[in-house]
Amino acid sequence: MSELEKQPAPTPYTSAEITEPTEPGVLQHPQLRLLRPLPPRPIDRAWKICVSGGIGSGKSTLVRALGDCGAEVFDADAVLRRATAPGGVALPALRQAFGSGVFTRCHPSGDLDTVTVRHPDIDRASETKAKPGDGTGTDTDSDTLDRAALAALIFANPGAKARLEGILHPLLWQDFDRVVAGLPPEAILVAEIPLVTETGNAGRFDIIIMVDAPHETRIKRLATGRGMNETSARERIAAQATREDRAAIAHVWVENTGNAAELSTVAKQLWDAMVKT
Repeated sequence: MSELEKQPAPTPYTSAEITEPTEPGVLQHPQLRLLRPLPPRPIDRAWKICVSGGIGSGKSTLVRALGDCGAEVFDADAVLRRATAPGGVALPALRQAFGSGVFTRCHPSGDLDTVTVRHPDIDRASETKAKPGDGTGTDTDSDTLDRAALAALIFANPGAKARLEGILHPLLWQDFDRVVAGLPPEAILVAEIPLVTETGNAGRFDIIIMVDAPHETRIKRLATGRGMNETSARERIAAQATREDRAAIAHVWVENTGNAAELSTVAKQLWDAMVKT
């Protein structure tokens, strides 16, 4: 267990404290709140910054903007995509845990019939899902994960969700530790970790930046950006950590009620504050 993981959990904050004025001279932007002082920079390794928040809050946009400012970006989605792509290291364990039903089916020719599907909790990118066989010959299992089937399974089954996390998260953190070890001490590493609150991994980071927005704003973003209907969007939001739970572990709160250009301005001020710490 690392030194950070041995530290006691941070003191929780109430919902009222989320909107308290920030400390003067630290973060002077209406969309920023400082919930606890930023810790000093480590001298022997890169600074580890987590950006988190609920679905549709704007986490990815903030991470990209911080990358433009000079941060090293850890792409957790890319790590998990590689691990679950054909030939990925996670596939044998996923097949053992969930069976062949979460893999696509091949026709005897070896070809996959595909349609485009999307699911925000498994992968933001469009993926492929095999259509039923055409009845000619015998279909066989492919090496391609049916992400929509797996997403539906874990959303309805907390036990299955825990098994999935038990397979994927160790791979993610192994890669994260490798990246940190390869960076110079003066680097600032920013990682987007959507479920850092739910999974209890805040202790892996020096700073937690939490991005939030009103529910209605997030629902509109999910509809326009991902084609999600209102019912599905509300279900996804309700299934995630509460505002109070996120505030309990956050150093910085970003109220992302504006557009991408405004969030870029927020990122620049955050970056300046971190560089000067």
